[in-house]
Amino acid sequence: MRYFLRNHPEVLQNAQSIRDLCASVQAAIVDVLVAKTIRAARRLGVGCVTASGGVTCNRALRQQLAAACGPAGLKLRLAEKSLCTDNAAMIGILAERKLIHLAAPTALDAEILPNGALV
Repeated sequence: MRYFLRNHPEVLQNAQSIRDLCASVQAAIVDVLVAKTIRAARRLGVGCVTASGGVTCNRALRQQLAAACGPAGLKLRLAEKSLCTDNAAMIGILAERKLIHLAAPTALDAEILPNGALV
């Protein structure tokens, strides 16, 4: 998207173009997630697909997973939408703790450290 918008800034000048672009990106992402999930389930020989987390609130993803699992002979178990929240609250708490401890801000281009210290 970054490069597309850099090369096509005119898209941002029209509200309908922005909506169309967002819908297209969402459709492409959902298609890839569903296809890879079904392919992985078949490859692993599992009979059930589960999904949770923030992205699982997406209506299109839920619908397409349901539509793909049935014909593939897979059961689908989706977490309740109320349990599929993103990490915004956790990110906010981390930011508060960094402020309290006067920690330096993390650079935008910093490497991801999944086991890094929180403060």
